[in-house]
Amino acid sequence: MDRRDFLKKMSAAAAGAVVAGGLELNASERRRRGGSDKPGAGSGLELPEGSIILFTGDSITDGARERKYYRLYNHIRALGNGYVQLTATRLNYMFPDRDLKIYNTGINGDTIEKMMARLETDCIKLKPDFVSVLIGVNDFNVSFSRTGKGNPDKYEREYRQMLDRIKSALPDVRFIIGEPYAVKGAREITDAWYPEFETYPAIARKMAEEFGAAFIPYQSVYAEAAAGAPERYFSTDGVHPSIAGVRLMSNAWLSYVNPR
Repeated sequence: MDRRDFLKKMSAAAAGAVVAGGLELNASERRRRGGSDKPGAGSGLELPEGSIILFTGDSITDGARERKYYRLYNHIRALGNGYVQLTATRLNYMFPDRDLKIYNTGINGDTIEKMMARLETDCIKLKPDFVSVLIGVNDFNVSFSRTGKGNPDKYEREYRQMLDRIKSALPDVRFIIGEPYAVKGAREITDAWYPEFETYPAIARKMAEEFGAAFIPYQSVYAEAAAGAPERYFSTDGVHPSIAGVRLMSNAWLSYVNPR
């Protein structure tokens, strides 16, 4: 077996399972750790050779990355310490012959309005084939802190404008939309957030439907995982993932996107 055949064989084996630690998950473990009961439940996005994948959003995506390296793809410091790094390392492991290029432009504290101000440099100029977005908690919290309630109309309007701008500049781009989430039980997530916060995940799902995007239901992923774990096991404050939550989110991304 020559090197090319070996790489193809390894790539096929890796892509055949959404995994934790390299082992295929059974149905109950897949539910607990993030993802669907069965492989292939997601969109099954084909990643052609040379695909450019951009992750963007707020601090959850940022993952304490070193921003001076943001123009570098597949760079350990540029990808941060969160779910993006785990997902990027997994994708490069799964597809060694694809020459995937993965970037992270998430920024701590971002709202859609702030993302729009940097959209040209942080997204469009990178010419991604796939854009994975996770945004919404700060949009809600900024409004909630000022007025005591969210502003879902503004969130929906700006979300659609942002995706439209990207699509207009990059007609062939494919979107992957992560559901904004909040884990109850943490001090920072109070009953006052509800029921209005629940409109934000619903809007993100609506955007996924409108733009034909893969959708990652992080709210239900976290809820199911948290049901079988100690309080704050998967999220330190109800929003930011713990070390276990980072793995949970990466597994969910791989399961629902189902790259092939």
